[in-house]
Amino acid sequence: MKVIEVSSSVAERLGRQTSSLVQRFTSRVSDLKGHSEFASLVRGLDAKSAVAEALRFFPEGVHSAVGIDGSMDYDERLEMLLFYVCATAFRCPLLVGKDGVRLELKEAERDSRRSVSAAVPLWLEDLSEVSRTLRTAETDFDFERSLERIPYALMTLAELSIGLDSVENKDVKVVFLDRPLYATFGPASRDLRLLLSTGETSLTSFATPKGQLSMLDLSLATVLGPGDLYVPKRPPYLVYAAIQTILNHDGEIAKAELAKELGIGDNHVEKIISRLNVLSKKYGGELIEKTSAASIFLKNSAKDYWVRVSAVAKEASKRVFQSVEHPLQLGDDKWLTVLDLGAVNAFLIYELMHQAKLRKVLVVGITKDTGASEFTRSVLPLSTHSGLLKLSKPLPNLKNDRAFLTIMAAANSDLVKTPWRTISYDACFTTLVENSDPDTVLKAARKLVSRERVFVKAYFQLRSFTTDPATRSPVFAYDRFYNTTIDQTYSDQVDVLQMGIKTKINPCFEGAPTNPLDNVILHILSMGDNPEVLEALGHSQLLYLADKAVKAEVKAMRAMLRGVADLELGTLARKERIFSLSRRYRDFRAESEAARSRAAHREVFQS
Repeated sequence: MKVIEVSSSVAERLGRQTSSLVQRFTSRVSDLKGHSEFASLVRGLDAKSAVAEALRFFPEGVHSAVGIDGSMDYDERLEMLLFYVCATAFRCPLLVGKDGVRLELKEAERDSRRSVSAAVPLWLEDLSEVSRTLRTAETDFDFERSLERIPYALMTLAELSIGLDSVENKDVKVVFLDRPLYATFGPASRDLRLLLSTGETSLTSFATPKGQLSMLDLSLATVLGPGDLYVPKRPPYLVYAAIQTILNHDGEIAKAELAKELGIGDNHVEKIISRLNVLSKKYGGELIEKTSAASIFLKNSAKDYWVRVSAVAKEASKRVFQSVEHPLQLGDDKWLTVLDLGAVNAFLIYELMHQAKLRKVLVVGITKDTGASEFTRSVLPLSTHSGLLKLSKPLPNLKNDRAFLTIMAAANSDLVKTPWRTISYDACFTTLVENSDPDTVLKAARKLVSRERVFVKAYFQLRSFTTDPATRSPVFAYDRFYNTTIDQTYSDQVDVLQMGIKTKINPCFEGAPTNPLDNVILHILSMGDNPEVLEALGHSQLLYLADKAVKAEVKAMRAMLRGVADLELGTLARKERIFSLSRRYRDFRAESEAARSRAAHREVFQS
């Protein structure tokens, strides 16, 4: 009786609280109605212009579009963990001609040449060698979270490897990845920085056509990538901007010329050279050949840093997915760690960017679920400050971009027609928030602003119901690599506050004129979904097919390979009498509780 009374009281409180939240949500929807000015931040599809731009970007003819996805899982057997990863690609013809651009989705098929999988076994005691964070894991939650980083890093490696292989294929012109490029690069580059801070890595064990990989190579590649990236001429990138400038002058440059290209004074350039010497000394003198009163010279070996880095990244990928040896163990005491894998993933993204630029391949990362908020907290304030957005009344305080855009589009369905996308903007806006100072409308969210002109992002929505235009497919996000040729027009100087100092950045921001490349992307996206399948409505049919294939394959791998592992481990357990070590305490407890529960159910059923 007491339980019923308590439940009734909780239900009553829950009803009132839910009603309050519903009223709050209804109020927000009402506040977002009638914002006709919001149309200035939305771009509808201009199919005619998209075809014209596609003909400038792609050769006329029959090409291929590819969708890539991966999946992962892991098992714990005895004191061993088994990690399963798989990634695959589905492709379909992409027709580009003066009469239009078409995706032939009915001819979509799995590309068997671009599928990779791996099953990686590890003893529990060796996990600390592979996952550095496990050394500090104290609770089950910490353990599971650290543990999942291993298969996630392997799955990312699989998807990026297939992506790079696809881009290097002559007939492929569009590659869709079922992951955000920027949000994949962020954690990978963080792992790379952590790796550099440790001062050691197993990646230096790999040989390359240009000699052994060095820690200096990793340091240079962290910021310079393949060498053609935009490097801001501001702290903390200024030293690397100087190195890039010297490399662009074949490894030697006059100090006066260096100062001119960096936009700094002669006194400041001496400080930069001093920091270059410190960096060279840190890495065993491998950077600077000599400095004179008038010039500075880099060592010839430094020029080939990217040849070594890209070779090692590809070799590490081959080892994981093709080698018969243990993919992560390089010797008795050498392992490829999670940080090593993260570094390799960062380099693969750089190489993917480089090859896509050389071969004119469009690489698009799709994000289904995101809690991002940069559109509302930085893009909207900048749009208002620049005069692009002129609000008639304040917007409600919605901090989730997907929620804001979904409600805004539905509440103004007569103004915002599908397919549509938001204006495209630089991914560096994810590290900015609104500032109260009118001179610097934005400030760094956490001390530093991330590098601009690397990734460009936008949100999109493809379909609405014919009978009810307010009912629509979900809002998703896409990002792509910065295209110097096209995006240069949409890059302008913005003053922001960084570490309390007014700083100039040069991000990509679409503004009033429509970016033709993003118009092409919206056109291709609008042809690539499948309205007949709910999961592919407003998304990508190629990614949907890839997702189903890899999940089924990982499930089959787990069922088959678990038996193989159990056969070996069972023999070991019987021989060495280590049954009591075969599970951790929580696993014993879970099994005991499950057994008692089954017994109790049988008794109830029999009675």
